[in-house]
Amino acid sequence: MWRAYRCAVLLGVCGSPASAQDAVPAPLAILGPQGLLVCSAAERTRVPGSAGLETFAWDRGGGAILATQGGELLRVELASGHRRVLFRHAQIRFPDVAPRTGRIAFAYVADRGSQRAGDARWRIAYVQPDGSGFVDAGPGYDPCWSHDEQELWLEDFDEHGAALYALSLATGERRRLGDDAIPRHTVGRGIEPGAMIWSSQRHLHAGEPGSPQACYSSGRDYDRFASFSPAARHLLFFREDERGRAGIVLRELASGEERWLELDERADLAAFAPAPPPPRLLEDFRALSRSVAVGRDLAESARLDAARYAARLRVLRDDLAHAEAPALLLPGILTLDALEARRLLASGAAQLVLPDLAILEGPTARELARWATNAEQAFLALDGLRDADPQVLCELVPLRGWGLSLGGLERLNLAQAEALALLRVAWLDLRGVRELAEPVARALLSGSLKFVDLRGLERLEDGAREFLEVESVRVLLSRR
Repeated sequence: MWRAYRCAVLLGVCGSPASAQDAVPAPLAILGPQGLLVCSAAERTRVPGSAGLETFAWDRGGGAILATQGGELLRVELASGHRRVLFRHAQIRFPDVAPRTGRIAFAYVADRGSQRAGDARWRIAYVQPDGSGFVDAGPGYDPCWSHDEQELWLEDFDEHGAALYALSLATGERRRLGDDAIPRHTVGRGIEPGAMIWSSQRHLHAGEPGSPQACYSSGRDYDRFASFSPAARHLLFFREDERGRAGIVLRELASGEERWLELDERADLAAFAPAPPPPRLLEDFRALSRSVAVGRDLAESARLDAARYAARLRVLRDDLAHAEAPALLLPGILTLDALEARRLLASGAAQLVLPDLAILEGPTARELARWATNAEQAFLALDGLRDADPQVLCELVPLRGWGLSLGGLERLNLAQAEALALLRVAWLDLRGVRELAEPVARALLSGSLKFVDLRGLERLEDGAREFLEVESVRVLLSRR
């Protein structure tokens, strides 16, 4: 994702290294009068020619941003600063990129008269990633796509003042969200599917619309324009405090610790870079499973005994306490209790691979199923399991993310298949299964799994083969 960003550094774009105090846990961008500043854990780079941009959102791939300037919606490449105009109108503000399709929503006004957010002439629209297919979605301001892209969340005004609304793209219905007494909002996607993060005049809330589960403000300051980090361990937002200081604040969610980012200029907008987009094809999942090898390998060549294993987990917890690791590859771990699983997940990793885990018990499976990350490519590999209790597999059902690999299972019975069919993940790797009866195959594919890898099958009953051929869009079989 960050090849473009590294190229910007190699090309000599002006910038200075960030001090340890100013280091950020994940790549982010900050927009101020001098332009767009891209920050990683060790470097800060100014995007060339970005002065004058007004609002922005990250493109899904992380190598570009969608920005507005005057009446233009622009795609700006981070490495070169190259601009491409996607759409023109009188005034455009606050683009938001759909997490899956890349469609771009924004607020626009049809003439150059009054540009107040509450003016009836501000409207919501969206276009395709290339700027084509303009669709007007009605009055509103500061739009945000819902996680499933079925709705646009937005701010609008009625006789009671400003309020949040959800606009259904299928029906055009608008419903009001939240407390009528809250006078002002900005809105973004929350950590959980369907959840949002929004600000009122002096509070920053997160959770289900209308029933927040968290409040990140004291009420003394004005907080808005919030962005969760890809692993959902940090929150970035604009703050104007009671003494008049204004800027970008970074909050660690677990501890509640906050710090202002030291900048050379005032900045009102900042956002974490997105996680890479989720895989679309079955082979992409295989590539994703191989990519975890570039993650942090904490094992040694020998099997870890209990004492060394416990020490390794302590190192892992301490070493990753202030950084977001995209992947953890942990060979050599044979058993895992619930507390240890919780510590691993606290690292914030979006990909966790335990290739030698031989025993999975219910409490550990329950902890793994609580894995919370807003990185859509979340991937869990438990390829060391040679057998699995169906009741333990049921504990994994709440697991969110795109991939679960159980490539070590050699046999699959009906009870196991019925449990796996309940999984919420999109892809299931069962390459170790050697034979499959028709009832087991039907049970396995009776749920909502989008892809199942069964390339290890050696023996198939005729009925099972015919059924799998019918389900060939969802199943990957060997070409033999």
